[in-house]
Amino acid sequence: MSYCSNCGKEIQQETKFCPHCGANQEIRQVTLQSQPTQSVSTPKEKKLNVFSLIGFIVSIISIFLDFYSIPVGLTALIFSIIGFVQVNEKNEKGRGFAITGMILGSLAILYGLSLFAL
Repeated sequence: MSYCSNCGKEIQQETKFCPHCGANQEIRQVTLQSQPTQSVSTPKEKKLNVFSLIGFIVSIISIFLDFYSIPVGLTALIFSIIGFVQVNEKNEKGRGFAITGMILGSLAILYGLSLFAL
């Protein structure tokens, strides 16, 4: 036994038209046979880590600040480190942002410290 694709009532397996609603059952059989048996799963897109992006943006800003580059660079460094750890733990995107933010944040701190030495 099978069921009508239109009204859902029980019909004979070889029935071409539903005796209750008159829907064509051959179309249903063709579409069922043409569907693949294996389901294709699409890979889930990774989301971008916010901390690594914020660390990157703040590190770029810290390069252009003179004496304030030390606290801003430190902030960028902290955000980038947190982002780097989270990217590895949560399997997210943004590893490059985090690494670049750590490098630029460190350079901004060194730049600010070098201004005090002068």
